[in-house]
Amino acid sequence: MKRNYVAEVKEREDGQPCFLYLNMDSDIGLGSKTIIIDLPEGTGLAEAETLRDALHRSGASIRLV
Repeated sequence: MKRNYVAEVKEREDGQPCFLYLNMDSDIGLGSKTIIIDLPEGTGLAEAETLRDALHRSGASIRLV
């Protein structure tokens, strides 16, 4: 199965954890909704980028059932 999104690392205000924003390449049944992965408190830019890169390398796709 091919990855159907591009994950982007987004930063919040100082002291707030980064998060991942998923740009979907195809409709998975959400309509105009957005997928955001909230990361734990203390997650910095480097950790968020590591997670993003791991998701991209894995080739995992997202779907709703």
